[in-house]
Amino acid sequence: IKVKEKKAFYTLDELQNVLRSMRHHAPFKMFTFFWLLAHTGLRRGEIIGLQWRDIDFEQGTLTVNRTQTYGLNNQSITNSPKTKLSHRTIFLDHQTLAYLKKWLVEQGKLILESGEVINRAQTPVFNRQ
Repeated sequence: IKVKEKKAFYTLDELQNVLRSMRHHAPFKMFTFFWLLAHTGLRRGEIIGLQWRDIDFEQGTLTVNRTQTYGLNNQSITNSPKTKLSHRTIFLDHQTLAYLKKWLVEQGKLILESGEVINRAQTPVFNRQ
């Protein structure tokens, strides 16, 4: 008989404390990543697979179109979501949209400073740098 281990989750109070602390002390990119994780129920690979074209700021939605993981030698692997139900559109609250907009602006500044030429729509919302 296979016994499943209980997964450890934060209580609501613990999660609010962690996010509050991150908001004030962590890099904004990291805070936004964990805020999105906590407020959408997305899996880590789904968030890593997000591109800016997957977020519709006017409609207030985020569409899960792909997942991303890293394999041997840190090789990026992009796949379709796990199941048909995993491919979905999620409505985002105003605060989440505001944090994503702020991160979009900050990321844009970093890209400009680096001198990279990119296709903005296909830019990952969160990259590994």
